[in-house]
Amino acid sequence: MAEPVVWLDDGTPASPHFKDCYRSSVQQGRLQAEQVFLAGCGLPAAWQGQPQWRILENGFGLGLNFLVSWQCWRTDPQRPTLLHYAATEAYPVSASELLHACRVYNDLLPLALELARQFEGLLPGVHRLAFDGGRVLLTLLIGPAERMLRTLDGSFDSVYLDGFAPDRNPQMWEPALLQTIARRCRRGTQLATPMLAQGVIDGLRQSGFELHKADGAAPKADQFIASYQPAWQPRLSPRSRPAARAPGSALVIGAGLAGAAVAASLTRRGWQISLLEAERPSAGASGLPVGLLSAHVSPDDGLLSRWSRAGLRITLAQAERLLEAQNHYSACGVLQRRFDATGALPRDWPKAGQYWSRAAGTVAGLEPTLSQGASDGATFESIWHARGGWIRPSALVSAWLSEAGVCAQTAKVDRLLRQDGQWLALDATGAELARGDLVVLANATDCARLLATVGAHIEAGGQILRGQVCWGEVQPGDLLPPVPVNGHGHLVPSFRNENGHTCWQFGASFDRDQTDLQPRPQSHADNLSKLAQLLPHTAQSLTGRQAQPWVGLRYAYKDHLPLIGPLDESRWPGLWLSTAYGSRGLAGTSLAAELIAAWLHEEPLPVEGRLALAVSAGRQIPRS
Repeated sequence: MAEPVVWLDDGTPASPHFKDCYRSSVQQGRLQAEQVFLAGCGLPAAWQGQPQWRILENGFGLGLNFLVSWQCWRTDPQRPTLLHYAATEAYPVSASELLHACRVYNDLLPLALELARQFEGLLPGVHRLAFDGGRVLLTLLIGPAERMLRTLDGSFDSVYLDGFAPDRNPQMWEPALLQTIARRCRRGTQLATPMLAQGVIDGLRQSGFELHKADGAAPKADQFIASYQPAWQPRLSPRSRPAARAPGSALVIGAGLAGAAVAASLTRRGWQISLLEAERPSAGASGLPVGLLSAHVSPDDGLLSRWSRAGLRITLAQAERLLEAQNHYSACGVLQRRFDATGALPRDWPKAGQYWSRAAGTVAGLEPTLSQGASDGATFESIWHARGGWIRPSALVSAWLSEAGVCAQTAKVDRLLRQDGQWLALDATGAELARGDLVVLANATDCARLLATVGAHIEAGGQILRGQVCWGEVQPGDLLPPVPVNGHGHLVPSFRNENGHTCWQFGASFDRDQTDLQPRPQSHADNLSKLAQLLPHTAQSLTGRQAQPWVGLRYAYKDHLPLIGPLDESRWPGLWLSTAYGSRGLAGTSLAAELIAAWLHEEPLPVEGRLALAVSAGRQIPRS
């Protein structure tokens, strides 16, 4: 539930929780952002000419400091290529309150509207929001500040030390928290704060900051500016991430969702990409006619649930930015029904918080066989994914490659070779196809074979999954629900295919360790049987209809999480993976590409550190 905001008669926002004001007046909020925080950190001059700049704020509040920093970046002709902004917030407000807070700042209102569109579903944890074509990245850490900062992996160039007064919110100013902030700073990081309390001064000095007073923003005459200059050599904790490197040349093998996402993310950071694909872009599993945008749900909100939820946010934001709504994708929502091993619909649904809601009640247009006494819809317990929908994966692949300006070279890579600090892709005759300082294997089912050519391997547990769906054109009289439904198989009732026809799709089969791409009548029968349990009347309506089969191969790892990043930099430097997404490529590949980019460039990670370790490719290498 969003944190309430009370608006005083003069327009000042106040927090009933902390019994304090977010700012002393409308004018003072903008002045504090510009004079205390940006100017106090030497911005914009300090970031000019830099490839990226990383700002950390302790307390996002109503988002004003972020919006002012973003606007400053936008208007600076010498701005860095990327602006990273990470902020903690234990009590996020609603999107409408963010907009209300900016109603008097005409130049900030368009930015506030963009922020508000993505400011939803903020469960405790890490959330990545992207703006200006992915060049302004906001990482929101929702939860208690000190605990959330401990999950944040990365160093920062500027720190905005903000928050309610220590007597109202003492946890925001505790010495332990200031020390945690210090450990996220590089030597020379600038910090600015309007807080003059002696306890804060002492805590910053003890954490390694050198402080001096400067003119403040009215009504305060003074503020503190600090530089991280510890007298000691900071003790580095064991690295949980690869060493950063400058942009160079990258060889990406595979032009499906995984490869196209990596190409787009690295291109934004200045890499030169060579993309190789054995057939054509989206020739493999990414050629699925239509895919569901629906996060994994588990009672304990485990690693896979958190990974898919974070990934879905990024994928949907990319779709909204790059694709045509209702043609290439639709954020229409997805209704999920869960079945147990007997095929029954259980009632022990997990608590889904803000991101999902129980669809208990009438869902107009769903067939009567699902009802409990309803005549015009279905009454039952399910989970409603409000931010779910459908998407054509090939359209997203094309959009990423077009934005990156990358064309896939059609070539079959026979083996890899490490030579003179670069990776070479060779064909069956030994001829060089392409080379790069970095190679990213994003070729799913062929990944293990190429790894073996350099003496690397994926520990037993990788598995190929054959998947078959069927699709057909919607006809008058088809009994179709108004939204996609999944849970025991899936049904997308209405989507536009590449020819502009309105179609349906249902499936999919999971045939383990099988690579046959020929359609199977038994797989179609099995899919129709699943549909009969999911939506009986719909299944009856589509039985016997002319349908087009589609078959693709997916690759999955034994723990159901993908393999991302370097295998082992000490043994195979520059050999990275983006693979093993199984049936969840749409909910993971874009997030994985941002994670790879963050590892390469010492950026704030788009997920909590524990989750990044859980999906790292190196986790499956046996340790001697």
